[in-house]
Amino acid sequence: MIVKKILVPTDFSPNANKAIDLAVQIAKLAKAEIYCSDCEN
Repeated sequence: MIVKKILVPTDFSPNANKAIDLAVQIAKLAKAEIYCSDCEN
């Protein structure tokens, strides 16, 4: 499977920020683009 785009939904909480950091690492390895979506209650 080839990853080209990664969608990261976030509410900018501390846990969501950790997920963004992980997505960045994965994107660098896969040479993929990251898209963040603001998801608030």
